[in-house]
Amino acid sequence: MFVFHFMDSLQQVANSLRLKRSSPESDVNNSNSKTFSIKRLTPQNKPFDKGHRSVTVVAGNTLSIYCNITGANESDITVRWFKDGEDLKQSKLSFDYPEAEAKHRGLYNCSAVYSGKLYDYQFYVRVKDKLMPLWPFLGICLEVAVLCIIIVVYEKRRNKTELEESDTDGSPDQ
Repeated sequence: MFVFHFMDSLQQVANSLRLKRSSPESDVNNSNSKTFSIKRLTPQNKPFDKGHRSVTVVAGNTLSIYCNITGANESDITVRWFKDGEDLKQSKLSFDYPEAEAKHRGLYNCSAVYSGKLYDYQFYVRVKDKLMPLWPFLGICLEVAVLCIIIVVYEKRRNKTELEESDTDGSPDQ
C-alpha cells in the first residue's frame, strides 16, 4: 500500500503534479518525490439541435441558465452574458434571476473564452404567466354566461309578447 502526499497546492497546478510516495512503514520525509504529468481536460462545445436551447419558466419561479463548459475551473474561463445583444455585466458560468418576470423573456447569449477558444451558447427564455392555464377556462365560463343572458332576455321578451297577445284576444274570460 502506498500513500500519496500532494507537494503543490492544487490551485497552482498547471500541467504537472508533484507527489511523494511512501509506504506506511517508511518516513514520509525520506521518500523520493516524483512528478506526474496531468492532462488538462478541455471543454466540449456541444452544439444544440436547433442552434439554440429553449428555456421555459413560470413567472415568479427561479430562472437559471448555465454555460455548459466542463473540465475546467471557472476561474480559468472568461464569461460574458448578453440579452438581446445588450451586455448584462455578468461574469459567472451561471445566470440567475430569483423571480422570473415577463421582462426577462428574450435571447440570452453566453460567450466564454477558455484556452484561447470561444464557446458560444444561446438560450431563448420564455416566461409563462402563472394564470396562463386558467385563461381558457375563464373564456369558456364567459361564453356560457353570455349565452345564459341571451336566453333569459329572449324568454322575457317572448313571455311579454305572449301576454300582450292574450290581452287583445277578445277571449270570454275577460
